[in-house]
Amino acid sequence: MRFVLGAVGFVLLLYLVGYVILRTMSVDGERIPIAQAIRLSIVRRDVERIARAEHAYMVSNDDCLSLRDLADEPDSDNILSGRFGYTYSISCDDLEFSVTATHPPAPQDSHLRFPNYVAHSDLLIHEFR
Repeated sequence: MRFVLGAVGFVLLLYLVGYVILRTMSVDGERIPIAQAIRLSIVRRDVERIARAEHAYMVSNDDCLSLRDLADEPDSDNILSGRFGYTYSISCDDLEFSVTATHPPAPQDSHLRFPNYVAHSDLLIHEFR
């Protein structure tokens, strides 16, 4: 019985140490925690998916698709409501468009960073502050 309790305690200790390390460990020079880096990559993927859908629609219809119309398409989860505090928007001008993901600024004393993203008709995603 003592062995089982010791093993459970050891596993629990390993879990807690791993949890603390992964929550505080950064993935780049700007000290972004892993959990936030994962969220930012999901937001970037959303911007890319919206831009690709907009590009495909504009190529076939010579018209711009609004974000609300895009949200009616299948496989368009969380487009209107955004994700992780980000809001998405599309702006069009003739055959050019831009998809933006914006987030309110982080508090001054926060270690988190919330960059804004934009993708234009070239489908490249750029970060701006």
